[in-house]
Amino acid sequence: MKLKLNKQIHYIDNKDFKTIQIRVLFHFKEKLEELALSTLLPNLLNYMNEDYPTEDSFKRAKMDKYILNTSCVKHSIGLESCFSFNMVIPDEETLGEDLLEEQFKFFESFIYKPLIIDGGFSSFELDREKENLKTFIDNSYNNIRPYQALSIKKLIDTEGVLSMDIINNTELIDKVNPINLYEFYKDKVLNNSCHIFVMGNFDHKKMDKILNKYIVKCKFINELDVKYDCFLKPRNEVQVINEKKKFKDSSLSLVYKIKDMSYDDKVTLGLIYGLLTSLSSRLLSKKLRDEEELIYSTKVLPYGHYGCFEITAFINKKNKDEVHDKILEVMNDLRDKEMIDSLLDRLKERKRISLIKSLDDKFFILNDYIAVTLKTEESQEDIYKKMLKITSEDINKLLDRFVLDTIYYIEEDNND
Repeated sequence: MKLKLNKQIHYIDNKDFKTIQIRVLFHFKEKLEELALSTLLPNLLNYMNEDYPTEDSFKRAKMDKYILNTSCVKHSIGLESCFSFNMVIPDEETLGEDLLEEQFKFFESFIYKPLIIDGGFSSFELDREKENLKTFIDNSYNNIRPYQALSIKKLIDTEGVLSMDIINNTELIDKVNPINLYEFYKDKVLNNSCHIFVMGNFDHKKMDKILNKYIVKCKFINELDVKYDCFLKPRNEVQVINEKKKFKDSSLSLVYKIKDMSYDDKVTLGLIYGLLTSLSSRLLSKKLRDEEELIYSTKVLPYGHYGCFEITAFINKKNKDEVHDKILEVMNDLRDKEMIDSLLDRLKERKRISLIKSLDDKFFILNDYIAVTLKTEESQEDIYKKMLKITSEDINKLLDRFVLDTIYYIEEDNND
């Protein structure tokens, strides 16, 4: 998909929150060989830089300049990624003085002036972050929930996109060094065009001047070739995977793939998720926990960008077969038109109320605006309008394209 943007700086005027949010996004294509680089980079930028070379001086400068928050994070959707640099400051009216120049000088150094020693990042800081990352990964394999989540993605991913994560490619971590990480940073940030979003109460001309002085460094690229949706095709036969692990619980996962999945199916898929999990319906927990007491908990995940739908139950191993049958029963219950129509009305009302509440969340408003601008999602208001038109018949039509792809069972070993 060709994404065309007619401007580099996007303003959202809002006087409700007494703050100004600034988000600077640097888009790049995620590559397998660069996973460790893109994972490690944010933490080398979040706590110190050339102007403030220690964590203490960095924190003190933020406090002195009344900067409420800064962060650098990586976001990924499909084959697309971006580094998001964020700053939140009080608006001038609330603060009672004009510190924009000083605040944006700090933000400039946060983005563009990392702490570089002998042509690369600090080896001490990099080694620390590499060890932290390895510890996190090791801990993930010692608990059934993260282990199940990591394993299921690898099992269902026939294209190498859903499971493209550093946790599944740990050998790349030791290939990162101060020099190649700095080269990666220069390519993806320093020499890359950015998209800027500013929300709050401010003067546009003044903000334009400051942003162009401190933040805009490269010529704006107004067209991007993006691929957010990577729909996975169902297998011809169900794959059944059984594992024994030394966990205290067991888990059973059923993963469906949606045949001929399209962008327009996402809202209906979200409603199926709501029917199974929302407090307004709770079809899954009612059947498996309230009525039968077969499970400890459940997890339902709609992978909208990948055309998959996961149902996982954490169980005692003696209940495996019965839980399997009950999950299939629940999926069949979704075809009861009379029951589903009444539950859909509740879900739609819940969404309406949620939208009203969301107007009190400044991060929701900004995220919604960015999603629409970059076409990663529709606006939540548009999604709600589409929800209003969906009936039980639409639910049935999508369920007709649900294909059971994977059954994954993790059995607790020696834990009776």
